[in-house]
Amino acid sequence: MWSIKVVESVIGEQEHTTIGPEMVTRRVNGETEITELSRWRAEYASYCKLMTIPLFKNFRRGKAFKTWTKNVRQDKFQKSKKQLEQNL
Repeated sequence: MWSIKVVESVIGEQEHTTIGPEMVTRRVNGETEITELSRWRAEYASYCKLMTIPLFKNFRRGKAFKTWTKNVRQDKFQKSKKQLEQNL
């Protein structure tokens, strides 16, 4: 979901979003993206619908778990390999 908060000043920030009566302005790393408010609302509604699907809802958690599992497996493999090389 969008994390929107009211701020006093955004000077020097890397990323910020401004919502006006007719458009949404998003600035990321010096690049500005302008979207009509009606389109932003439609995209946000689509995003909310997607987030109800488990595949999308759990994607980040699943990706983090898969990466962790891969790293643990790789570490075990390297330790076993090193131990075998020492015993030969």
